[in-house]
Amino acid sequence: MIKKRLLSAPLFFTFSLCLGISQENIPDLKKVKIITTHVAGNIYMLEATGDVAGNIAVCVGSDGILMVDTQFAPLTDLILTELKKITKGEIKYIINTHHHEDHTHGNLTLGRSAIILAHTNAQKRLLSLPRNVQPMISFNQQISIYFNGEEIRVIHYPHGHTDNDVVVFFTKSNVIHLGDLWNSGISSFPTVDTEAGGSVIGMLKNIRNLIRVIPENARIIPGHYAVSDLEDLKATRNMLVETIGIVMKKKSAGMSLEQIKKEGFPPKYDSWGTAYTNAETWIENIYHGSDTILSDTQGMPKRVKEIHKETKKVYKNEKGYWEAETEGGHVMVYIPEGEFTMGSDDGLTNEKPVHRVYLDGYWLGKYPVTVAQFTEFVADTGYITDADRGQGSWQFWQGEWVVRLDGNWKNPYFDQGDDHPVVSVSWNDAAAYCQWLSRKTGLDFKLPTAAQWEKGARGVDERKYPWGNDIPNGSKANYADINFWKKYKNSRHADKNIDDGFTETSPVGKFPAGSSPYGLMDMAGNVWEWCHDVYDGDYYSISSYRNPLGPPDTGKQDQERVNRGGGSWTDRSGYITPEGGHNLRSAARTGDEQNSSDDHMGFRICIDYIKR
Repeated sequence: MIKKRLLSAPLFFTFSLCLGISQENIPDLKKVKIITTHVAGNIYMLEATGDVAGNIAVCVGSDGILMVDTQFAPLTDLILTELKKITKGEIKYIINTHHHEDHTHGNLTLGRSAIILAHTNAQKRLLSLPRNVQPMISFNQQISIYFNGEEIRVIHYPHGHTDNDVVVFFTKSNVIHLGDLWNSGISSFPTVDTEAGGSVIGMLKNIRNLIRVIPENARIIPGHYAVSDLEDLKATRNMLVETIGIVMKKKSAGMSLEQIKKEGFPPKYDSWGTAYTNAETWIENIYHGSDTILSDTQGMPKRVKEIHKETKKVYKNEKGYWEAETEGGHVMVYIPEGEFTMGSDDGLTNEKPVHRVYLDGYWLGKYPVTVAQFTEFVADTGYITDADRGQGSWQFWQGEWVVRLDGNWKNPYFDQGDDHPVVSVSWNDAAAYCQWLSRKTGLDFKLPTAAQWEKGARGVDERKYPWGNDIPNGSKANYADINFWKKYKNSRHADKNIDDGFTETSPVGKFPAGSSPYGLMDMAGNVWEWCHDVYDGDYYSISSYRNPLGPPDTGKQDQERVNRGGGSWTDRSGYITPEGGHNLRSAARTGDEQNSSDDHMGFRICIDYIKR
């Protein structure tokens, strides 16, 4: 965002010519000071007094400095002086949250030896910068940088303040820089640059989506003013909903712009027009913006548009992928079509040969099905599980896992909460749940194929685990740790140096640091999961290239079905046991009879568009 003020520094004329910006957009910088605030972890905020420029975020550490936005070039000496107070490192990366000059003009000086990143649309609008300080890396949807021990996710949120806004998530420090998608940490009507693709409705959509993915205790750096939090962002959302509704209702009733401006907003919003955008200007933005409101489905892939009609709640998640919330509290993540590498040379023979697979786009449950969700299914249908029909379930008993006839999903021999993954259910039980949910919602739920499960866990870069290649340390997954060993001793290969906080299952989504490239949770640890495919240890040698479904279904009730899950609460990370692939690697797979139940076996659901 730019506020128009008079030019006062002669030196600034030179910078302005180099950048090609109008003098009327240059603020008076003579009395400006830079104030540094430690936000959290290794993240600091640099704020220009008088709010003449956007807030800078810096990530400091042994790798150097990563900077978000650069303010104005003549402030460079002040900025560098503040940086020297907190680190001796050099600026290695610069991220521009959008193209406006009060966030990017400093590229001219601070970016000479740094790698600059920006959204593709911002990069196009910054071509007036000298070539050596233009963004050299651009992206359309999202990008991650691993720097100073942080995964720094940069995600595009379209058509809000501009058409090139990005949000920067410092995942370890739990800090988010919103740029001018939220241009004030104080109560303020927003600024929407419609000439640069901004949208009033898009702004509201983006704020809503961000509220869904930002952790409750996160620290938020707005585009301008002080560090804030999620509660303040929610207050802005509430304001947007009410004020947009007021103007749209009056316009629909035939009132003119002048009439609406004269009536104004309720008195509680009087103070909101004192920062950047006054009430009359905001009313104009809403009034004219209603003529060019973006369609709810603009930019959505075909399959996302289809499910949007059924769910009415679709948004992008923290990793930039579409999510849809369905009846019963299921959150589905859309995995785009394309190739990935399936299998691994690091595992057992049933993971070989490594081969390329092409999958059409599909939806995969963000979490395993929970105890509460399965309870609703049983209560609604009276369904009796295989374990309750006399099959029993594999439970830990007197030092080993054995079939116990009283073992079932209600009695897995340990305590579970409603938000834990349901266990001790068979493949048949999981398939019956999918059929019931399909009837209930009108959506075609299934168990995922093994290929769909593996792509959802690993993405397309052949990583070992959902989060990458680092062996977990207790913060990324629930697996056999010191808590497990204290109760189950040496029944499995527990890691006694790790404490993940749980002995058996944990609530789903408890380990967000271990999420997959698409934002799926619990794809390693917690529970193994049933897949659609019949199990054959040699299937990879004959697998089809496109949408493989596994070997033919024999119709036998005791045929083996594929288990995936990157291990469970009973398994040790990265270790291949003699009995099978019981470890947390995403390529690991095993098989069990489809009428068998197990205290560390659950399932998640899928929607696809292929014939099975």
